[in-house]
Amino acid sequence: MAQKVGGYIAVGGSVAAVAGAGVLLWNWADGRPWTAWPLVMLGVGLVTALVGLVLRPGLNRWADALAAGGLTVLVLAGVVLTGGTVEQVLLRQRTTEPVTIELSGCRVTGRHWDEGAAPKDEVECRYVWSVGGRTFDEVRPADKLHPDGHRIRLWASPEGGELDDHSWQTVEAMGMSAAVVDGLALLAGAGAWRRVSRRRAQRTGVAAEPVLTAGRAGTGRER
Repeated sequence: MAQKVGGYIAVGGSVAAVAGAGVLLWNWADGRPWTAWPLVMLGVGLVTALVGLVLRPGLNRWADALAAGGLTVLVLAGVVLTGGTVEQVLLRQRTTEPVTIELSGCRVTGRHWDEGAAPKDEVECRYVWSVGGRTFDEVRPADKLHPDGHRIRLWASPEGGELDDHSWQTVEAMGMSAAVVDGLALLAGAGAWRRVSRRRAQRTGVAAEPVLTAGRAGTGRER
């Protein structure tokens, strides 16, 4: 009974933790403002899952927790990458108007190193463009330092003014990454399901075995 109750508590806590972590990652990837309730859900879910593991007897509970944590990471990574791929495709569909953008105020904000390549400056510029009768102004990353008044061509959304370069390389890279991670998550989930099913079958088999009890031995006396 304690094993079943502990298992239910651990599963419920794990689901809550996964949901909270998924919302946090999704908001972070989408650039949305930070909110406290997903973090609270994540913390409560982790504590609840640990309580369930403590109540669940057996030497394998910590190994199960480690495996569940790895599967959770794969699922969350798959959700974020798949969501990012879908968002890139939708952004491409929304940005239907070619626009001319004027750059100004370009400055170096940092440096990054690519493997096997020389360090490269990280640059931001002020973008100004007009679409749908409205003018938009935003500071965005740029490929290099440009003089004030430099112009580039991108695609914009007539409704919200969003920009996109309509490069399929980003979509393909994110899509391939999402496919690999989703495949690993499916394989890990299938393996976990087989493991649980095998344990359940073993417990059912043990419960179904007859219990032999020793009776009183005969006296062997002749009548």
